[in-house]
Amino acid sequence: FTAGGTNYSNVYEYKVPVTDGEDPFGNNLVKGTDGFLYGITSDGGIDGNGNFFKIRPDGTGYEILAEFNGGSQGEQNYGKLHQSNDGFLYCIAYDGGFYDYGTIMRLSYNGSIKVLHHFQEQDGGGAYGGLVEHNGYLYGTNYENGDFDAGTLFRIKKDGTDFKVLHTFEDSNTDGGYPYFNDPVITSNKLYGMSYS
Repeated sequence: FTAGGTNYSNVYEYKVPVTDGEDPFGNNLVKGTDGFLYGITSDGGIDGNGNFFKIRPDGTGYEILAEFNGGSQGEQNYGKLHQSNDGFLYCIAYDGGFYDYGTIMRLSYNGSIKVLHHFQEQDGGGAYGGLVEHNGYLYGTNYENGDFDAGTLFRIKKDGTDFKVLHTFEDSNTDGGYPYFNDPVITSNKLYGMSYS
């Protein structure tokens, strides 16, 4: 639809059976240099773990680029895709991976997937938010797990190295906890965000 809210129309509709994917939860679309829109679904697909797709702005050319397999990659991607200037897309999986606490993934526009990190319990897990980028690092939050089971704030380099938990939420009167659909904002070299509880 136009910026004024007129000329609304669907350009693509997910239908049963859900092999195309379903539930693009908190996800967004990003525009590639090739003119296609790229996105992820949190569910559906052949194995029910969601997928990575592209589509033209007019609704034609829908193509599944990759199916998330859950085990070695991760599944249920609820947060936003981050489009970096290095030519890749980045996302956090809520679940799956080697330890079943989710993963951080790098997606190529050709459909290839590289897992940068498999979350373990102390790292946090169950991410609902997306990633932000600053000085070569990606920053994000996990909704739960960590030392106090109330989530974490973490960073990682875009090549998958130097992962570090920066803060473990305690869900106390002074700290808060469970950052839910929280995409940190960076301004003046500081991170800002909110917690659910």
